Amino acid sequence: MPEDAQIIDGENYRNTNTGGFREVIMNQVKKIVNTYSQELTKGFMKYSQPNQFGIQEPVAYIPDGRKSYSQSVEALYDLLQPKFDEKAKEETNKIKEKIVEKYKDYGESKTIDWDKEKVKLMREMFQELCLFLDRLGWLEESGFEQ
Repeated sequence: MPEDAQIIDGENYRNTNTGGFREVIMNQVKKIVNTYSQELTKGFMKYSQPNQFGIQEPVAYIPDGRKSYSQSVEALYDLLQPKFDEKAKEETNKIKEKIVEKYKDYGESKTIDWDKEKVKLMREMFQELCLFLDRLGWLEESGFEQ
């Protein structure tokens, strides 16, 4: 092996095509938009065709789109929270309080689909986070404006 050849192991590999924090944020926004643009269904297990004995084997788990959406919005919130201005702090705290109150009201209920209700509340959070990104000027510069 030539003396100037470098060995890159997986632990120390860094993607050199990164634009930093802003790119991470905008990729997360894109992920949320893509998730929300699809049907938000419950998660379920896919099974194989029955074998000769009528037994079906689990093949794959299809993730719950509602939980994926909510988790993605929460991740965006966590990333942006240290940079919040006063308006963002105030508005997101109101939404967080609303989520806690709604969960207390019917989060443990067997008749109410909490994940479906949480999506509605997380949509409010996502809208507020987008307003914050707009105040920062990140949406226009990222090609989201037409």
